[in-house]
Amino acid sequence: MQTNTTPVTYVLFSEKEMAIADGEGFWNSELGWVALSDATLFTNKEAVTLRPTIGENVQWMTLDEAKAEYGEPESEIARVRLTLDVTYSLNGENAAEMVALLRKMTEIAVGNDMLTGGSDAEVEDYSIEAVIKPEPLSEKEVADFMLDRIENCEFSLEGLPDRLAKYGLMEPHAFTAEMRERMDSLKCE
Repeated sequence: MQTNTTPVTYVLFSEKEMAIADGEGFWNSELGWVALSDATLFTNKEAVTLRPTIGENVQWMTLDEAKAEYGEPESEIARVRLTLDVTYSLNGENAAEMVALLRKMTEIAVGNDMLTGGSDAEVEDYSIEAVIKPEPLSEKEVADFMLDRIENCEFSLEGLPDRLAKYGLMEPHAFTAEMRERMDSLKCE
């Protein structure tokens, strides 16, 4: 039989302080009464041996109990996309090095809280994609290429909905690169 060896964590709670201090009913050894997220966490041994003398009606609660009863609501999440197109006059520099520099500068901005501007918001996750954009294709070029593939039976009509879904969900630069590669491969034949 397997036993749970995860230690139980405790917090000190005061219903009176919770009512008086607008949700700040948990004890922090340095700050006093605070919200649950800032409460001092105590071990099982501390909860058994310490006798709180910090106010009336103070009680021990497990952290799980406190979260279940008084946990803070989940923070609203916003997914944001910033599109930045840069046209460099290279002046002898390497384009791939400019891509790497742009990626590094973005990582520095994330690391220095420049994406939150000193607000209470926090960056939960981010991704960076810096690529050299391929030369654009015209709608006519793509339409003619697709029609030619269909007329030559190289694209089956049954597979067309899947292909349209795939292409519709691709990033524009990835779609352009794939189409250009397919078009160029036919020119070589």
